Amino acid sequence: SLSERLQYLDDRVADYMNELLSCNEVTPRHLSPLPILGVPHFWAKNADADFYKDAYVFRSGRRKQGKS
Repeated sequence: SLSERLQYLDDRVADYMNELLSCNEVTPRHLSPLPILGVPHFWAKNADADFYKDAYVFRSGRRKQGKS
């Protein structure tokens, strides 16, 4: 059922986050925001491949700044 699938996914994400956050090497980069609008079935418009070209929603990662 849908509720069972959602519970399964929630459990897997919780397990992953527990493991990730227990590592001493975790950095803020490991916790970069998830573009929730890109999650399948969350937003009807994401069924169109052109939707993912929107740089306002799907930005590239931060670049390291050079030392001055």
